[in-house]
Amino acid sequence: MAALCALASLPVAAAPSCPPADDAAPGLSAWRQPDFMSQSSDALLAWATGMVGCLSHPNPAWRDGQAYEGLSTLLRKAVLTPAAQAALAESLLQVLQAPDPAYFGPPFAALVLAELVAADARRPALPLPLLQRIGREGAAFLASVQDRRGFDAQQGWRHAVAHGADWVAAIAGHPGLRASGLHAALRDAVAAQLAPSGHRYTEGESERLMVAVVHLARSGCFSAADWKAWFLRQLDPSPMGSWAEAFGSALGLTRRHNLRGFLFAVLVEVRLNQDATDDLLLPAAEAALRAMR
Repeated sequence: MAALCALASLPVAAAPSCPPADDAAPGLSAWRQPDFMSQSSDALLAWATGMVGCLSHPNPAWRDGQAYEGLSTLLRKAVLTPAAQAALAESLLQVLQAPDPAYFGPPFAALVLAELVAADARRPALPLPLLQRIGREGAAFLASVQDRRGFDAQQGWRHAVAHGADWVAAIAGHPGLRASGLHAALRDAVAAQLAPSGHRYTEGESERLMVAVVHLARSGCFSAADWKAWFLRQLDPSPMGSWAEAFGSALGLTRRHNLRGFLFAVLVEVRLNQDATDDLLLPAAEAALRAMR
């Protein structure tokens, strides 16, 4: 309640536009100065709110190299008060709803929200209703992504699927959300992006989706039988009669490529890491791969 009252005293304006190039460079790079993080939380929040506007900028050096890196550094340093952290979350959530025809802002807001959820898991600060709303928004964002571009030499990273997967992974890994009832929606969101029709993943998307699934497995919200059934649902070859038919069409081959890439990523990660809580994925992934032969 105290955190909610403190949040109410901080005005949350719409995320500002990134300032003009001739004014912005010093402010954008301020976070790189040695004494920057020693400022008051209010001063840091004011800077961070300005950087939220730069997450929508078409220049990747500003959007990614300054705004995202600066905001992620700020969150990892854990220098914001709980009220300031909540105000930053509200500004980021607004980016998801604001008109953005070029679609730069939402994927990068998703990436910063992943950092924010991970920071809250390390040091709880957000009011539970806000944290739950962030969880619902994360599931909805990943499930709804239609822009599946990756890296562009001029525009930088677009990568909405990967950024949404990172956000879902952070939500799934937050111990404060294990009783939220969100995990089924998170898993459905991953399923929606495993093998989009006609799009071949080549820039790490399958691995990022795998990380989300591993965190979901570690949450303990699903049994081994649940996972086996879920994996087999993803591997249903319909409308093809069998996976052998995939070799007769470009769409079939692309779908096969994406699903097998995801399954191999799951097997490698679970076999190599030292965390036994995700081992229940092994029989499910192996059964799914066998079903694709």
